[in-house]
Amino acid sequence: MTDPEPVTELSLDAARRLVSDERDHVDEKLAAFDRFADGLCRLPTDSQSSGQPTTSPSSPTRSMPPSTGPPGSISAAVGGQSSNDDTTRRVRSLFAETVRPHSIEDVDEPEPLLVTIREELSPEIALAVASSTDRAFTPDLRAAICSAVDQSQAELRAMRQGLDTEADELRAADDLCGEITDCIDGDRQPCSELGFEVLSRRHELLASFRQQCETLAADRQSTLHGTTNHTATASLSHSTLVEYLYQPLTVGYPVLSAIAHLTDYCETCQRTVRRHLTRRG
Repeated sequence: MTDPEPVTELSLDAARRLVSDERDHVDEKLAAFDRFADGLCRLPTDSQSSGQPTTSPSSPTRSMPPSTGPPGSISAAVGGQSSNDDTTRRVRSLFAETVRPHSIEDVDEPEPLLVTIREELSPEIALAVASSTDRAFTPDLRAAICSAVDQSQAELRAMRQGLDTEADELRAADDLCGEITDCIDGDRQPCSELGFEVLSRRHELLASFRQQCETLAADRQSTLHGTTNHTATASLSHSTLVEYLYQPLTVGYPVLSAIAHLTDYCETCQRTVRRHLTRRG
């Protein structure tokens, strides 16, 4: 279309692959939490309340210190009696088989199981199921773990929504880059061979392309300053998601980088057209 050399093809493929891979990871982790929760429901619970110790005339059982939280709270649920039952061990094993593999994929150093439980559920839950505390697996404790699972899944779903938004914006940027570069590079007739009217139309078209780039860049900035809210307690800043996603890339903001590159190309082409218009004026 103009005399300048065509811009290097603007590829957002690497960013789109990262988003696709992360969406798959989130979906797999959501399914893993489902399996963990289903397994919890099948485990037998201690019949006693979490706030009362189990005793027998022949063999008294040591009770844990009373909980400090209100009834139904996590602290109350995990502050119950001790037990010789191995159900909490089975909880740890179930977590290790289901959620843990998806939690430590990007962890370079070996991570203890209880550290993973603490990160994925809560410090209180990790303490409650630790072998050293030997707590009974009461209905309240199971409910507390299931509540923590619900919260973790809500946070994952907020991330999934953010990833869907990111995929849409990458697609929009890729489509615009393709449309503009195809149009510019599709007509390589030198400006020196064109008349004033044709050059004027080209100049206007390039101005329109630049406006489209500016609009997309403004929309992108708005998204980056926004937040994905899945629930009242599960939200994710989009800029935080982007910083996390694109760590492997040399460019931290691939959409804005692609738009800036495309805008520069349009400006270069437009300056060339403007020079020829001036000569003909």
